[in-house]
Amino acid sequence: MPQSLIDLAGLRVGAEEFLAALLGATEQPIWVVDPEGAIRFANPAAIAALGYDRVDELVGSQSHETIHHHHPDGTPYPAADCPMLLPRATGETVSRDLDWFFRRDGSMFPVSYVSAPIEMHDGRGAVVAFTDIEDRVRAEQRLREHDAALAAQ
Repeated sequence: MPQSLIDLAGLRVGAEEFLAALLGATEQPIWVVDPEGAIRFANPAAIAALGYDRVDELVGSQSHETIHHHHPDGTPYPAADCPMLLPRATGETVSRDLDWFFRRDGSMFPVSYVSAPIEMHDGRGAVVAFTDIEDRVRAEQRLREHDAALAAQ
């Protein structure tokens, strides 16, 4: 069987169709950045989490300038300092337990992510999977406030 086909219980499916279906059904937000830093793929979970309506609103845009352009304090975040893009240059996987992304409407939200290198026909890109951790961050803040109130008593 050619490598471009996958045999799922006797049903031959093109590898690209299979991968698109798999990522489309995945609730984990995932996107792929090409060697130049442009978004080349975003699954429906990523599109929704980032506040977009359609994939074509993201594909082709520069990843860093679109979703990771400022630090939480409002200072600019240079793309050259962006750890999420490092796998393109180093070939190593990067993960962060707490970072901040921007939605389409400009609102910022906390995330954890993993960015891993992926070989593409035109060089090394990165595949990024992230989780919105806004609820967790709020719960941790409430716990800290509760602990502080107990300590003050």
